[in-house]
Amino acid sequence: MKNFTLVVLLLLVFTISSCKKDDPTEDVTELIVGKWFFKKNYEVVTRNGQKTETTDTNFGNEDYLEFKKDGTGKYSEVGDTDNFTYKITGNNILTLYYDGDDAAEEPVEITLLNSTDLVILYKGSEIYEGITTTWNTETTFKK
Repeated sequence: MKNFTLVVLLLLVFTISSCKKDDPTEDVTELIVGKWFFKKNYEVVTRNGQKTETTDTNFGNEDYLEFKKDGTGKYSEVGDTDNFTYKITGNNILTLYYDGDDAAEEPVEITLLNSTDLVILYKGSEIYEGITTTWNTETTFKK
């Protein structure tokens, strides 16, 4: 009976210690810190039912997003830079807030994030002069 009780207690301790709750937002916030270089931009635009797909892989070393631990960052494309602040909320939604007169809020979904790869998905739609346009843009980055 002592052995049975000991085994049950050990199993209980092991089970409790392995059931640590993880906060996925915290992991994402730590992983995203650093400089991420643009590698590929794939966009699908549908305008009044007509679909167009484009892929761009023509990026250089000056094309990147940089995320800092303090919630600030820098966007650079061909040497033109903008500062932003960011936050990550549930379901891996990343929101960028750009500084200056062009202050904008851009929520995107993080679909992949690890120590070397980041993929974000931006979806949007608009109706302008009776024409409906939707877009899905998937951007791939490497650290």
